Parts: sequence; structure tokens; C-alpha cells
Amino acid sequence: MRINFLLISIFLLCFKTFATPLRVAVASNFKLPLSEIINQYQENTGNEVSISSASSGILYQQIKAGAPYDVFLSADELRPDLLIKNDLAYENSKVIYAVGILAFYSPNKKVILNELKQSDNDKIKISIANPLHAPYGLAAKNILQELFQNIEVFKGTFITSNNIASTFQIVHSGNAPAGFVALSHIISTKVPRQDYQILSSDKAKVPQAAVILKRSKDKAAAKKFLTYLSSPEAIHQIIGYGYEVVKPITVEKI
Repeated sequence: MRINFLLISIFLLCFKTFATPLRVAVASNFKLPLSEIINQYQENTGNEVSISSASSGILYQQIKAGAPYDVFLSADELRPDLLIKNDLAYENSKVIYAVGILAFYSPNKKVILNELKQSDNDKIKISIANPLHAPYGLAAKNILQELFQNIEVFKGTFITSNNIASTFQIVHSGNAPAGFVALSHIISTKVPRQDYQILSSDKAKVPQAAVILKRSKDKAAAKKFLTYLSSPEAIHQIIGYGYEVVKPITVEKI
């Protein structure tokens, strides 16, 4: 009897050791809160989760190329919708897990957003994420368009590598005097309140959608994880990082 118990214990240990963790692709703006949520999730459920982070556009291209993710947490709705349209994700799995907020960040108030129109714009560097890959970059472009009517008038804007995380680092490190960044990075880094401005425009709000990919080999685990994002513990983390929550997440049968 004891031998059988030992054999079963060894089998379960080996199974846990070699079991494939749930693979989650997450937009760079949401990596920090997701890491904390996953720590809670793994502790509460014993289910392992691994994450890969990049801009939404880069992750989308990876998924199209066959990357073996189970769940995609984008920083927009467009790319999850495209995956659904291309039969790469389950339509009924789409949920809005958070609404991101864009902020204008200028350490030590080197640049005042409301004074940009009166400034010599071609001498000012404003950092934004690449609008082609990063939803927060597209939101920043739309804000500039709203501010200047014709964005070409603003000569100083330069585009960072690919994602909103690098945009924040460029401004925070002093390599740009100001930039449009995710409020979540502002909060997680404890930036002084006088150094940033939360934008009131509707264009500054970025609904972020998640989907379960059809190539996932464990749809039940993927569904369980997405549902966990609406738990009180997860919502506490999401709001704590400066996001808004629209409504509790319910994942339909897939």
C-alpha cells in the first residue's frame, strides 16, 4: 500500500513538473498588473501560467505566424476582432478586461500640454509609441490630431521602438522632455502628481480586449483564467494600476 502511495505521489509530482503552463500573450502596458494577478491565480488554483509581453501589434503578428499562445490580452479591440474574423480566436471568448488611460507625462514640467500650441513645436520632442503597433500610440496620435487639427503641424513628435513601456522609459529617463504614456506606468513608478496630466478626452481611453485562441490545447484552463480576471482580487489589482473596469467578465461557452 505504501509503495502504491509513493508511486502515485511520484507520478503526480512528475505530471505537475512537466505539465505545460497556460501561455498568455499580453500587451506591454498590462504586464505588471498581470504578473501580480498571475501570482495570486497560481497560489489560489495551483495552475501554472507563463506570459510573453510585447506591443499588441507584434503579438498579433506572432499569433498569425503560429505562436503557441492560449490567451491573448491585447491593448485594443481591433486585433482580437481580426483574430476572430480570421478564425484564429473564439468569438464567444472576447471580453473587455480593462480600460486603459492615456496620460501626458513631463518630468519637472519641462513641457506643458496646454501650451504646446503656442510653442515652437519643431524644437520640442514629444515621445509616443508607434501607432502602427501600439494602441496607446494610436490614441496619442488621435490626441495630437485633436489638439492641432493637422498633426503635420507638430514637427517634434518622434516615435519610440514599438510599445508603450519603452515610451515611458524614454521620458522617465530624461531622453525626451515629455510623452504620452499609460497611466498604469505612471502609477506603478509612483511619479509625482504634478508631473503628469490625466487626459479627459474620450480618445484617451483605450478598451482592452482578450480572446482565447483556437490553437489552445486547454480551453477549459484558458476560460478559467479569463474568468479569474473579474475576481475581486484581480479587479483590485487592475484598478490599483489606474485602469477602469467596465463590468464583470463572463466567458461564453466555447
